[in-house]
Amino acid sequence: MRDVLRFVQLDIWTIRTDAKPRSYIIAFLFTFAAFVAIGETGIFVMWPVISFLCYAPFIAGKDGLDCLYASLSINRKTVVWGRYLFTYSFTLLIVSILFIIGCAILTLTQADFNFYRFLVMSLSLFFVSSIFSAINTPLLFRFGFKKIRMHIGLMPLLLVLLTMLIAQFAGLETDQALLNVSAHAIFNRGNVLTVFVGASLWLAVVATSIALSFKFYYSRDF
Repeated sequence: MRDVLRFVQLDIWTIRTDAKPRSYIIAFLFTFAAFVAIGETGIFVMWPVISFLCYAPFIAGKDGLDCLYASLSINRKTVVWGRYLFTYSFTLLIVSILFIIGCAILTLTQADFNFYRFLVMSLSLFFVSSIFSAINTPLLFRFGFKKIRMHIGLMPLLLVLLTMLIAQFAGLETDQALLNVSAHAIFNRGNVLTVFVGASLWLAVVATSIALSFKFYYSRDF
């Protein structure tokens, strides 16, 4: 476990060396504008930012970082566990920061701000992001970022388009569709079975993703 935590620190260092102060300023201004312009659903606009930060170590890997790890004889099991811990911890951290910032901005700018509805949307963003990470991470371990960057970039766009189509056919606004899917399917009061099934499916997807990542990364040549 200690080796995994040290590897996570290494991935954090990788992000810190690439990040520029203006990037954080731009991200904050973009977040502020999204919340002011479209309200609570503005949190979903930050999904690309979450993806970029969580995949940053893989992006750095295109410049030979994975080869360096292999040459240093870092246990591949440590690399896989470290990347998953980094990805999900950072996803949770970023969503939490967005939730806090969103609450502050929306309280001041939106007269009809609903705290619980926004909480549901924030949790939905975490689960959706984590599912997409579970899909992409094995592919990143197998092929590297350079070969599948187009795939990673298109997936969020396809989900947004799919959501808009569902909302259109259902006669709902996009934000209402997102809220209905998350609130009624996962957080419906008294529906303990739905919550249990949803959590079990999420754990199964993540566990399968980890198993595939081990398989792909162990068989990869550098």
